[in-house]
Amino acid sequence: MRVLISAAETGGPLARLRFALPPGAAGPPLHVHRRVEETFTVLDGALDVAVGPTAQQTEHRRLDPGDAVAIGVGVVHRFWNAGAGWALFDAEVRSVEPGAAARFETAMRAVYGLAADGEARPDGFPRRATHALLAIDGLDLHLPGLPVSVDRAVERLALRPLIRAVGRTETGRAFTRYNDLPLSS
Repeated sequence: MRVLISAAETGGPLARLRFALPPGAAGPPLHVHRRVEETFTVLDGALDVAVGPTAQQTEHRRLDPGDAVAIGVGVVHRFWNAGAGWALFDAEVRSVEPGAAARFETAMRAVYGLAADGEARPDGFPRRATHALLAIDGLDLHLPGLPVSVDRAVERLALRPLIRAVGRTETGRAFTRYNDLPLSS
């Protein structure tokens, strides 16, 4: 992952990241974002995406170089590389809530840093539960199909208090250290 344009450079509303997925990379599971919109633009290879209003109504698309897909708030999606070669694509992340793109960028840099340090599972997600909580929050990951009111209650009553506690620990400091790396990390 490489940061092409940081949220700090745009004053907060936008970050542009570049990803290279190896052949067979599973990518994230189906999820939705409530605070950011994404646009994926394929530069090389092919990227498979599933996009739809619900988990049961996703539509598979294969994106080739030059193709793009815009994913709005609340849209169920995932991406992966089913091709034989690497998939190179840019992800433009736009805030629909102040600070969301910056939090997304920060979390993505940390997730990739943790993976480079051997602190990730084979699917790329952080091994430690505390790191995973910080990633889930920063990346604005939500389960598809969960009513927004339930999702917000879980976030307010459980996730946010845990994150506040974790943020004051060594785990929180370790998570943030990856954001001291150069932007091309």
